[in-house]
Amino acid sequence: KENLIYYANYSALKKFRTIKKKLNSINDIIEFKYNDIECGKFALSSTFRITRKGEINLKNKKERNIFFYMLAKSILNADGAINYIKKNNVNSGLFIDKGYVGEGELMQAITLAGKTVFNFMNYYKNNILIIKKMTKGNTNKHPGEIDDEDWNKLKQIEINENLLDSVKQNIKDSYIKNEWYPSAGTVVDRKFSNKNEIQSFFKFSKKKKLAVVFNHIFWDASFFYGNDLFLHYQEWFYETYKIALQNANINWVFKLHPSNKTKNLRDNVKFEEPMELKYIKKNFGKIPDHIRILDENFPYSSFNLYELLDFCITVRGTAGLECALFEKPVITAGTGKYSNKGFTYDFVNKEGYLKTLKELPNLPNRDINYSLAKKYSYYALIKKPFKIEFSDVKFEKDIAAQLKNNIKIKSHKEFINSNDVKI
Repeated sequence: KENLIYYANYSALKKFRTIKKKLNSINDIIEFKYNDIECGKFALSSTFRITRKGEINLKNKKERNIFFYMLAKSILNADGAINYIKKNNVNSGLFIDKGYVGEGELMQAITLAGKTVFNFMNYYKNNILIIKKMTKGNTNKHPGEIDDEDWNKLKQIEINENLLDSVKQNIKDSYIKNEWYPSAGTVVDRKFSNKNEIQSFFKFSKKKKLAVVFNHIFWDASFFYGNDLFLHYQEWFYETYKIALQNANINWVFKLHPSNKTKNLRDNVKFEEPMELKYIKKNFGKIPDHIRILDENFPYSSFNLYELLDFCITVRGTAGLECALFEKPVITAGTGKYSNKGFTYDFVNKEGYLKTLKELPNLPNRDINYSLAKKYSYYALIKKPFKIEFSDVKFEKDIAAQLKNNIKIKSHKEFINSNDVKI
């Protein structure tokens, strides 16, 4: 009912000038905490969202002012959150998108107090939710991830092969019906095709092995989940593109995130040329013959790319899990909901990641087990999520992906007695 800042002691900003002087780089910002709460990350994520950029120039007066305003706000929210949970004897919290200023601080304050947080989100189909119980030891875990302790038990269980194979078909059907991650508008106006047609679309001058880089939106959920090899998504993209320029032994496709336009529309932000293209043109000039950039106008389904590519490259995108079902090498540049589970190429530093890209089409010698990808997908995509019945939650099949929510129950009693509630 009240803003968390209402509970803050404004003396929390007493040393703010000193703090400002110490924060001279993104590394400094990411490491900054107030009473163990990651205010630097929350303020930076919010700044990226406001500026629609994937980095910050602290010498730019406008960007600097936005960031330090968000940081001051984050510190006050953190102090207010600590006081609030003490005063109100908070035992748990329920969150969605818990990485921006205003929610991130409260989420971490609750977990640092030894209490439990539940983080949830809409998942890959309408009326499907995913939820994760979080403590101070796993606040950067994605709700869709299966923890290692559970995974070590689950992967020992024998599952019918036909059931495992059905997962890929389930995903394909969702793409065809325009129901794959409908909340993000990712598959709107994409058509299914075949390898020959897509290869003709690319018009590569020479037939070589194909690496597809599945990009992340630079300014969206920038520091929410996992640990990155690079400072942020933007640095990862640009460093990967530099390697692609050098390594002409294979063909490269950079697939920009299809939700770029959707999220801008929702935030009433005018969508222009993607910043990835602007940067490439400004810093590298003409795109060479062995590289293609696919923006939001790419007419085909990403699912068709999975059948065509030889290497999948991402930080933690869901495309990596999908490509592993096709037994394609998945190269990650950070931890996420499926990394280090036995079927991806993961790295402890960016040097190892970049060296691997330089040496493609050759891959490092790793023990990769793609049968684990099927099993993990079965548990993560089929068994872990749950379907709700008391409400019909649907997103329109257009680029704005507008939410349509129809509550079916008419009373609290009806809700308590529904199939969704177990007491």
